[in-house]
Amino acid sequence: MKKKTISSILISTIIIAAAALFTNCFNDDMAIVTIRLERNDLAAFKQEKTKPLIDRILEIFSSPAHAGGWEDIRDNLSYTVTGPDMETIPLTPIASGTTQFSIEVPAGLNRHFTVTAYNSTWGYDVWGGQATVSLTAGQEANVTIKMIPKTAIYSASGSTELTVTWGIIGGQYNFSRYILYRSTNINGPYNEITTISTYSTGFYYDYDVTYGTTYYYKIAIESDADGLGVLSDAVSGMPN
Repeated sequence: MKKKTISSILISTIIIAAAALFTNCFNDDMAIVTIRLERNDLAAFKQEKTKPLIDRILEIFSSPAHAGGWEDIRDNLSYTVTGPDMETIPLTPIASGTTQFSIEVPAGLNRHFTVTAYNSTWGYDVWGGQATVSLTAGQEANVTIKMIPKTAIYSASGSTELTVTWGIIGGQYNFSRYILYRSTNINGPYNEITTISTYSTGFYYDYDVTYGTTYYYKIAIESDADGLGVLSDAVSGMPN
């Protein structure tokens, strides 16, 4: 009887210690998210599209913004996480060569993950991907983010209209369209004003402008297969 009592006490002690250890190692208000990064580079899968003649001609008059090979830029990765009821996790570098990583995130609705890859030669992010998920406390979730080429707006200038220019991407990516957004406030909201489905077109004439008003533009690349890429930084212009 005495041996059974001692055994019961030992078992209870082990269970309590294990529970305490688990509690200390994992916050009940948090979730663990493992993010896997994938690129949408068609050339990597031997699916590169042949460029139409008109696209090859237009490329002569446009400034390329080649995203570069995945191997060339993935050591410049960073991520951010936002949510409606959580403190933003600011831009955080990811270790060189990373294609998968895990982070602890507050549980809740609509946790938005953004991953970008910066290229110091061109001076802006050249890849970007995003995903939104809702997480419960204690959940371990797997999220795949498609890294889509990202471009930058070069300028927005003119008198009776504003000519907006941006860097074009190469034809080896799973490109569907550029989406151009505009706002009269740098902090937004930004509204879509046009879509352009030719990857070698790097300009747009915005005639719907008012003299003396400052307009802010952002652009994103969308892939029907992989989703919407990350918005560029804003560039402003004023008709004068």
